[in-house]
Amino acid sequence: MIFKIKLQKLKTIVEKITSRKVNITYTTMFEQGDNRKAVVTFNNIEANIVINSSNIKSVEDIIDAVAHETAHIILGTNEHSKRFLAKWNELFAEIKSKYSYVKKIVV
Repeated sequence: MIFKIKLQKLKTIVEKITSRKVNITYTTMFEQGDNRKAVVTFNNIEANIVINSSNIKSVEDIIDAVAHETAHIILGTNEHSKRFLAKWNELFAEIKSKYSYVKKIVV
């Protein structure tokens, strides 16, 4: 399966949402059998999102994984509460919309 993603574009979107420097890494370094799509580390200045390429099948999977980790950053927690799930869904829609945005030129 081949798909194309612009990680720099995602990085810029997430940096604006989180108001901090963000690094996004797409890697095969996860242990075999690790079912996580991504992990995140963060502080008040920067965040590092590492995407597990073994569990990603589409651009939408990457956006979902990034939205999930961005929710952790915004809420400042690694918990998966109802509040977290609502934020994740909100961020997925926002990031997907901004990533897919195509400027229309009016002539």
